[in-house]
Amino acid sequence: MYASFMFAIPGETIDDLKETISLMHQLKKINPNIFLQNCIFLPLPSTKMFRDAVALGYKPPTTLEGWSKRSISSRFEDRNDITWMKKSVLAEYTKIYNDEFGEYKHAGEKEKTGEYVSPMHD
Repeated sequence: MYASFMFAIPGETIDDLKETISLMHQLKKINPNIFLQNCIFLPLPSTKMFRDAVALGYKPPTTLEGWSKRSISSRFEDRNDITWMKKSVLAEYTKIYNDEFGEYKHAGEKEKTGEYVSPMHD
């Protein structure tokens, strides 16, 4: 079984983060073999969540090169674009996330280094 969770979406609170982590623990208890993946929200144009992020202070890239250089990392330390969250909230959010997940890398990052091979891979 596979489940993916998105973190740091516009409007998300610390309590939301804690509830998500609790749900992940519950899923692991039910099925220890479940593959859980973390993704940090990446604003994509022409979506409601993009507009929400902009309304909360996100400054999207202004050039095609800027868009192409965005980080998709699931480590907050690798991301400098999470401007839709207040800095104090982001700092607490990051600490809780890191305490729970450590040096987390999502499957796409692990595939690049050979740490993970997708079951969909030929």
